[in-house]
Amino acid sequence: MIFRYVRKPSKPVKPANPKNRFHSYKPLRAPMRVCQKWHRLISQDATLWNEINLVKYDAAGTMVQRLLERSKAATLDVRFVHPGSMKDGDMKITSFLKAHACRFGALGVILRTHRTSMMLPLLDVSMPRLACLVVSRYADTVSPVNVHEMSFKNFPALKALALSGTVLRPKEPIPSLTHLHLVALARDSVLPLLDMLRAAPSLEVLDLRLVQLNTSGVEMSSLELPRLRVLRLTGGTWSSVVHFLLTHIVAPNLAVADFSRVSLGHNIDNLIVYEYIPQTFFAERRNRLTRLSVSWHNNCFTATFASADSDDRIIIESSEKIYQSILDKPPLLDCLRNIEHACLDPGTDMERQSQVFWLVVRLEHAKSLVVGNLAHGLRLLGSNPVFVSELVSLTLDACYRQRDTDLVGSLAGLLQGRAKVAGPLPFLRLGAHNRELTKELEQCVDDVKKHVDTLEIVRFTSSKDAFWPAWFNRRSRRGDDHAYWDDSDLTHLGSY
Repeated sequence: MIFRYVRKPSKPVKPANPKNRFHSYKPLRAPMRVCQKWHRLISQDATLWNEINLVKYDAAGTMVQRLLERSKAATLDVRFVHPGSMKDGDMKITSFLKAHACRFGALGVILRTHRTSMMLPLLDVSMPRLACLVVSRYADTVSPVNVHEMSFKNFPALKALALSGTVLRPKEPIPSLTHLHLVALARDSVLPLLDMLRAAPSLEVLDLRLVQLNTSGVEMSSLELPRLRVLRLTGGTWSSVVHFLLTHIVAPNLAVADFSRVSLGHNIDNLIVYEYIPQTFFAERRNRLTRLSVSWHNNCFTATFASADSDDRIIIESSEKIYQSILDKPPLLDCLRNIEHACLDPGTDMERQSQVFWLVVRLEHAKSLVVGNLAHGLRLLGSNPVFVSELVSLTLDACYRQRDTDLVGSLAGLLQGRAKVAGPLPFLRLGAHNRELTKELEQCVDDVKKHVDTLEIVRFTSSKDAFWPAWFNRRSRRGDDHAYWDDSDLTHLGSY
């Protein structure tokens, strides 16, 4: 029904700002007042009234009872806090869980304290429909991990499990679990995490954020995760944890690996793990990753290695200079030599010239290159020796140019110099954003064509998206078809 789109977002559970989900009945008021028919359709659609926020409403109150009536037999999306803040809150919540747990499809538990063990008995009830369980804390800080054993037999349909600041070690395998998200785990051994992974043989998405666990002295055999498609080790996760997991996890079907903002410098066996991606991780992927997109935003860069004929992606995000990052170390340094198509978007910051130049020099076999800044492109054309000798196609965004730049003379002269060494450039594409610049570029057609086989001038309108190839993304794609939540949904899990 169309009225479902009135309430946004339409996710099973969103462990972020609760206003985005549980305070979303208000948008239904206006269409209900349009006419009696609309009022009837909305009020009788059980799926529009199935979210029950026991943090805001009394479990035995009028509002909750009204939602239970309107939701009929629909699967419920429930959230509660422990310990309860209302009078007799814990007792009422316990009664609510026992009475309606059979309808739960998603359950979010907010912990006010670290006493997870006191909350677990509340979950000792059958929830045959439960697909998503979220257990999180108010504080988005790293704290000692609370590890508790728990049986998941009551949740035979559980697909997604998100935990913040605590680990629920399964007493038995969870064959239905496909998505696991852990955040803010620290000052403990990595062993409880490994126990969770062993209990999830069907895992498809593993998302670890701010995980700073001790891996020293831990010995284990390879961990088989044959269905794993997405692996995210991000947001301050220690490089030693990343290296340990990549060394031991065997995931033949892995497509997306995200290493955004890995925290360097953690000691493991008195060594600092800078090269946190082992060579074995790229053994089968190196030859498939032939595309590279790099964009800079504020003081960070995001580099995405991608395949031309599959969903394979490796994402690196760092606040370091690109030549001081993991890209300057094997095996990623070796991957740069296999890149055939590259897109670089340095923006207007001219201080990034050294980073752009360092990167392009290492793209030894690139055939096409897109540069989103004319000044950077001109410098590359004028480099000595000639950069990227196998280059077939070059695209330059002429919008970002310095004032008083002799665009015609500079471009023609640099192309002439390059042609003397490497021959004419097969294809050159120039992008402009207004009529004056387009006209100026068209004036240099004759001079430039002497050193270029094909010249194309593109004028942008309101957007420059058409300037970039369809596969290029200025920001790495983290929200994808394999994810149970979008990246934005998980950002504030700790402050849920």
